[in-house]
Amino acid sequence: MRRLWLLVLLLAGAASVASAQARTHIGARLQLQSDGPPALVFSVSNLLDDGDWLSALNNASRIELHWSVSLSRSRAIFDVTGTPTEWNDYVEKIPTLDVFNYMEPSRGRLTTRAFNSLDSLKLLLGQEQQINTPRTLAPGRWYYSVQLTVTADDRPDPNSKAQPLSAFQRLILGNGLSRTYGPQTTVTFVVPERQ
Repeated sequence: MRRLWLLVLLLAGAASVASAQARTHIGARLQLQSDGPPALVFSVSNLLDDGDWLSALNNASRIELHWSVSLSRSRAIFDVTGTPTEWNDYVEKIPTLDVFNYMEPSRGRLTTRAFNSLDSLKLLLGQEQQINTPRTLAPGRWYYSVQLTVTADDRPDPNSKAQPLSAFQRLILGNGLSRTYGPQTTVTFVVPERQ
């Protein structure tokens, strides 16, 4: 009986540790517009609460967030998907200064924001982003797909012309982590027939 209680206590402790570890999650929802189809609002949560990503950040790896958002129309046989909108955001820690940088594309170049605390950076990463739906869509069932691939890389400059390492090269060289979240988070809406 004593062994059974020990086993139950061990399992309960393991379950509480597992539940305490945050899992990275992609959230997506629709934002109703006064005119036209809804906009897509999406976010990532708990990315830097994941021990692997936090460890990579603390070990001076640059973390790349590659976003891919596509709009598709549901069809009876094959769905029709438009060209995805893609961009990269970057997160890094400057160890000697204990400063965190967040870099995002803006008007064709990267803009950098510096943060003095990890908590401030986490708040920014968790903020919702929005993509507006085209104003003219044919009637029918539509859906957004949101995909996020996160990579930790030792490459020093996101503006450099050097090609990023492929997943295979990272595996062989042992250079960083790479995970795709989802694989897709989808949000569906309907464009009604005009009357």
